Amino acid sequence: MGQRAEDLYHDVLSDEIDLDDSFELDLGLASRLEFDNAACARGPASGSGFSSERMLSSAPVSSRNAKRVESISDDAMAPNPVLYQEPSPGNVKNKLRHMWNQMRYGWTVNVKTSFDGSDPIWLLGRIYQFIASSGRTPRTEEMDQRHIQQFELDFQSRLWFTYRKDFSKIGGTSLTSDCGWGCMIRSGQMMLAQGLVMHFLGREWLHTDPSAREQEAFHEEIIRWFGDSPGAAFGVHKLVRLGQNAGKKVGEWYGPASIAYILSKALQDSQMMIPLLQNICIYVAQDCTIYEQDVIDLCQGSSADPRRSGGSHWCSVLVLVPVRLGSEALNPVYIDCLKWLFSLESCIGIIGGKPKHSLYFIGFQGEKLIYLDPHYCQDVVDLRRDFPTDSFHCKFPRKLTFSKMDPSCTIGFYLKTRSDFQQFCRLVPEKLIPPRQRIAYPIITVHSGRRRDAVQFFTQQEANHRLSHHHHHHYSSFSGREHSRSKPAEFDDYVFI
Repeated sequence: MGQRAEDLYHDVLSDEIDLDDSFELDLGLASRLEFDNAACARGPASGSGFSSERMLSSAPVSSRNAKRVESISDDAMAPNPVLYQEPSPGNVKNKLRHMWNQMRYGWTVNVKTSFDGSDPIWLLGRIYQFIASSGRTPRTEEMDQRHIQQFELDFQSRLWFTYRKDFSKIGGTSLTSDCGWGCMIRSGQMMLAQGLVMHFLGREWLHTDPSAREQEAFHEEIIRWFGDSPGAAFGVHKLVRLGQNAGKKVGEWYGPASIAYILSKALQDSQMMIPLLQNICIYVAQDCTIYEQDVIDLCQGSSADPRRSGGSHWCSVLVLVPVRLGSEALNPVYIDCLKWLFSLESCIGIIGGKPKHSLYFIGFQGEKLIYLDPHYCQDVVDLRRDFPTDSFHCKFPRKLTFSKMDPSCTIGFYLKTRSDFQQFCRLVPEKLIPPRQRIAYPIITVHSGRRRDAVQFFTQQEANHRLSHHHHHHYSSFSGREHSRSKPAEFDDYVFI
């Protein structure tokens, strides 16, 4: 508790202190931090997303990353004054939590992020190619600038959900913000939102013309479904409540697999209240395996639901596949497979990030992933009336090297028709096996049947094998001979892919 305020300030911006560490501060230090934060409120950072040197601004980012860039504008770091308020009355812990969140997540940091002109940019199935530097002319420069603008517009059209504050109390607690613990929920919201945008508006949709009334109406309605209020279909209140039903505590961090199941349940619960959602469903793969017949059953429905029964009907599906691509770190043999996934127009991204630091990956260039970052605290928006949508779209791409990606993640796909699904099942298995590997551990496998049939089959096989081994061992012991057996391949111990 004798740490100086400026030391703490540096550690906060470099993400060196965990959220709970802030509770160890004494009141004197807390007062100084509060004063420093208020005194620095000079207004939001300015500047456009792209410069003439084909550099992109990025926000927010820690000072650790800031040290790795060559230039930062004069107003590169400035807290958003709207985000600073006096702590609400309450106990000391709540006041310190409020101040901590203001310092850690209430900053806009504009840092130049370069996009190498020698490598194409892939963004959710779309490619933005640059002209080779050896043949540059004024015309090719103009073409590159146009490609940059197209990429910028595509990126800025993706829905961006971040930490929010001052919403109604959540989950029977006094929490009115998800700062510090809701990043995986926000990443899951972004992936689901991308799937819904593709379902209702198509991959070609860009947020360019708010006067296009029908498209803008869908755009705003999708945002409303993710509002920070108890009644929103996919809002943080609803997702936390579903997490509580599954044993999660409010404020507890979620993993990429658990949020996939929660999103599936949230969509299922919302279909009776929101007719627009009755023609889309979520399938969550287990054990990195997609069971074709399970997906068909889900998309065609059952006789108990007349709207989704019969062989001719098909319900569009979001396929979410939780995977782990290594033990402690991402296994580099899977990098090419991940790059191929981002070249698919059916891909709706990957939720993962770094340990306890969720990100939503939507593309790559070279050896770096492009992502949307939920770690930015904004005021809650009242979605019950007309509202501005600017805070739900990010202007600043961020990048992360593949090697820093956490191996635990969930990959998402949107498949509109049965034909799309069948083509996906034919194409994916062969493309997701790492090249030049002695033993093939694909990221995703596809099984033609149902999961319950496969489980029953292998369970029976294992029981038969154990019974056979018992009789064999009994005969061997009686005859005075001991025999060893080798473990069948299908029952090998689990290996991290």
